[in-house]
Amino acid sequence: MGNENKGIKPVTGEFDEEKNCYFESCGGAYTQFTDAEIKHRVYCVKAVIRDMLIEKLGNDFFLKQDTGNNTITFKVCNKGNFAEIEAETIDIVCNYKEKTKRVMSIFFHKRDIKLFKGGDYWYIYFKENESEPYIGVMSKDNWETIKVKTSSESKQSPKGDNDYENIYMVHDFIRADNMPERIILINEFVPQTTSQIVPYLGHNSIYAGLHQGDYIYLSNNGTIDSTANDNPIVTGITNEINNSISNIDTTPGSDPEDLGKADHVYSYHVNIGHGNFSIIVYRTGSNNSAWVVDSSSYDFLDKTNAKKYKDNFDKCIDFIQKKHIVDCFSKLLVTHQHFDHINGISELIKCGLINNDTEVWLNKDYFWSGKTYSDILKYINSNKLKVVMPIVTNSTRSIEILYPSAKLHNPTHPVKGFIDPPDKDINNASVVYKINIGGKSMVFPGDIEYGGWKAMSYSGGNVDYYAISHHGSDNGVCICTILNKELTKINKNILMGRDGAYSGIYGSIVRRKIGKQVYALDNISFLELDWISGILTQHI
Repeated sequence: MGNENKGIKPVTGEFDEEKNCYFESCGGAYTQFTDAEIKHRVYCVKAVIRDMLIEKLGNDFFLKQDTGNNTITFKVCNKGNFAEIEAETIDIVCNYKEKTKRVMSIFFHKRDIKLFKGGDYWYIYFKENESEPYIGVMSKDNWETIKVKTSSESKQSPKGDNDYENIYMVHDFIRADNMPERIILINEFVPQTTSQIVPYLGHNSIYAGLHQGDYIYLSNNGTIDSTANDNPIVTGITNEINNSISNIDTTPGSDPEDLGKADHVYSYHVNIGHGNFSIIVYRTGSNNSAWVVDSSSYDFLDKTNAKKYKDNFDKCIDFIQKKHIVDCFSKLLVTHQHFDHINGISELIKCGLINNDTEVWLNKDYFWSGKTYSDILKYINSNKLKVVMPIVTNSTRSIEILYPSAKLHNPTHPVKGFIDPPDKDINNASVVYKINIGGKSMVFPGDIEYGGWKAMSYSGGNVDYYAISHHGSDNGVCICTILNKELTKINKNILMGRDGAYSGIYGSIVRRKIGKQVYALDNISFLELDWISGILTQHI
């Protein structure tokens, strides 16, 4: 560090339109650290920052007896280095003396000193309708390369508002040691949905501020230029989703009949590559009924085999319709809104298998971006389908919800009365369905990971079959103690996914059991499981 910044006047100022747009703020101010401040751990609050805090919080807030010492609770900006601190807020001691020319100093905790060096920036800002200030620290390099589309510029995307090619949605993060390593991006706007997996550049503030469901502009060299949440195409979809959510009512679940007496129960698990699609067919009396648990028809990570997977999708449906004489699905059970679990629903709507009589189990209040999801919600809303909130208290005899027990929302789109999923991850918002029909049961956990399993409360009960969580990733292995005791007894575990779809699939724990207790779909069209006899049939 040396004398690099000695005698150099720190750059200080108020947020311009670009900074307010980037931080989604209504006003902010910034300055640079000096080496001397870092050495003595006392930081001068420049007038522009001091005056903004006084204006927003009030002069009296800072005057405390004779010392003028006070503690300010700041919200942590998730786009700067303070994001490394897991707490959402941070208390910082401030010294303010009005009688001595309105001097203000701030004291960062020694724990935080390692986050910055001389020349780096620290900043505060406020958001509309929020009283608490935000604080952040950002490296000089990242601060000086902030580039976003301001309100005047956002009317023109890099290639025009109607050019969809470079707008991608953050589908998920691939993690190593619980830290983002790569980002899975999807583009649903082009004729055939495409995807990119790009490195996570944690040192770049744009990457550090990304959440699942955000939209971004992807450059030709595979790096993220900026967020695209304010693009007119994106805001149009967001508005459609919010409108559908507000207009869809939910009702309690119900069992029209005692399905424990069903004497004919099958499930079908289709090879869609990286995706989930399961169908359950049962007979009571002379009537056959069918349910679907998640529906994908397209592997967005493997476009070269798109036709093969779609053929598998069609082949299985054709087989079921001929063997069981069913013409629609009476229930659609959605674990969560990830693209690889819902992209086939539109196909089922097109061919009439989902219609006005279909009951949908879906946490419609968990906001999720995407054109595919928007189209599904619009269909549900316009056709007034019955929607059930899948939480533990809405369980029925045949559809037992093992998780969640509370209503979960997307942390970036909070809903009153709802809570964040564990790790603030949509995978841990997955509904864990236990389907009980004909005296047999099967568990469908979506993509639930360690955090969700840990939060699950399971009181016991027999489980006969299991659809392995998260496509066979090790982070999807059940750690719910009581349920795990049941799952370890099962010798027919169904694995839906594609080996090598990305690093960690299949995981080492699952891989060791393939061909013994685990049945993968890689080299077949679909798997037929007779629940009553336990016979598995592979259809090529």
